Amino acid sequence: MSFTLTAEPGDSIQATPLYLESEYSFNVTPTAVQSGFGRLGFTSIALGTLQLEVDIATRRILHLWGLCPRQRWKPAELGYPGAETAVVTVISPDLVPGVSIDAGGLDDWPVEFDERSGWFRAIRAGSGTQENLFLIGTDTAIALSGNNLKSVWIKPKFVD
Repeated sequence: MSFTLTAEPGDSIQATPLYLESEYSFNVTPTAVQSGFGRLGFTSIALGTLQLEVDIATRRILHLWGLCPRQRWKPAELGYPGAETAVVTVISPDLVPGVSIDAGGLDDWPVEFDERSGWFRAIRAGSGTQENLFLIGTDTAIALSGNNLKSVWIKPKFVD
């Protein structure tokens, strides 16, 4: 399914990204509901088994969550290019609570991890370098080229 995004200046969400070693998955604390979102429900943009959580009422992308075993992560030297704080929202399509927007499967979103810096990135296959990087939450950024999603960056806290 095709979708378009936009970024506007705004405050980032204060939620700590986590990698839960025992579950091989990403999550955040506090949750989106604890942060006051979800009045009309949630949907997500599915990047294989990873999900970008989207608040229906505001159309705002909140955080990354989902299954992503470390065995899949490719070593990389990512550093962190810096990002402008922004609110990234879904322009289209119409959002339906609980119905994900498909952005492609596992092969479409290879994942990389920089052991030295602690940054993780899911990048659209063949996308090259990102155009604009926007900080949407604590240690969570989204790269766009125009209105298209190119990559997601997080620096998670690792939890056993």
